[in-house]
Amino acid sequence: MKTGKPLPAPSMGNILGCALALFEKESKAKPSGINRLYRILISESAFLIWKLRNNSVITKDGAAPSEMEIRNKWVFALNDCLEVDCFQACNRSDQGKILVAPAVVLHTWSRTLQNEHKLPADWLREPRALYTPHNGEQKSTSKNKTVNAWRRKMPALIDVYLALKADGPLNSDDAPDSWPVFVIGFDDHRLHSFTHPPGCASANEALIRPGFIGASAVCPSLAFPLRLFEIYRELHRVCPRFSLNALSKSLTHLHSSPRKTSLQQQLTTTYNAYLAVVHGTDARRQVALGRTDEYKAGKVREDDRTMHDIHDRWLTPEAVDELKDAADIYLTCIRVNVPTKMTTPKGSQL
Repeated sequence: MKTGKPLPAPSMGNILGCALALFEKESKAKPSGINRLYRILISESAFLIWKLRNNSVITKDGAAPSEMEIRNKWVFALNDCLEVDCFQACNRSDQGKILVAPAVVLHTWSRTLQNEHKLPADWLREPRALYTPHNGEQKSTSKNKTVNAWRRKMPALIDVYLALKADGPLNSDDAPDSWPVFVIGFDDHRLHSFTHPPGCASANEALIRPGFIGASAVCPSLAFPLRLFEIYRELHRVCPRFSLNALSKSLTHLHSSPRKTSLQQQLTTTYNAYLAVVHGTDARRQVALGRTDEYKAGKVREDDRTMHDIHDRWLTPEAVDELKDAADIYLTCIRVNVPTKMTTPKGSQL
């Protein structure tokens, strides 16, 4: 905890009685932020465990969530509580009363925020995020970590993708050492069994060999068929307005499954990885054919053609004005039904 003292050992009694825990004395005049933070941590964590268990049993056939998924959802839940506290501290109720005292919120979340030393003393209206330790890893954004993880594995994924295109997909169902991954595609919405083929060192290499790709660079719990992205790429080529958000909604309606807001982001991340694999494959093919940057087919032919004067393509104002009187006379003769044959100043008949 931020006091430097370890949390009490988790037990059913501590979870049910988290609202009664006292780490320091408090009163109405001086509420304790530490006690309040402990209540938030324990109650939100217990609620998250209950939701994860229900999601695992009901929608994933008992498959346990990954450690990264648990951590991200836990941080999201606490950040949500932080945002609610800040909103209540900065706004009043319809009766004009303060919902939560700003001092209580400051005392509750102090020494738990990311880059807190850069925030002002009253940071309630400033953008902020809950700080979580990274176990000695480089402190970088989640997006940079995802990009770097895919980049490190990209050469091996390109090798496996080339083997897939050369030899076709491998059948990994019902293998003795298989492991399950949930697959979503046009024809798939269920758990598939995968195994590690010879030469595949990571999970995504094992997924690409049968024709799939994971939604995460490390330990994916969700995968998509490569055929899904091949079809989407061609659809998006002829209809650029068909977005990945539309694809996620289409998959949801197609399989009559509940709407998941995270599906669009998972599709986006995986589609970017798929494009990187395809582009890397194309680059290797160009190198194998000798078509490098210095490669030129034939020689440059000089173009000695010249453009005509632009004034030769348009009528001048004087040429247009020569016809204005003849047109007025011709229209007048038509109105009075007088047969006439007029000649323009240049001799052309009307």
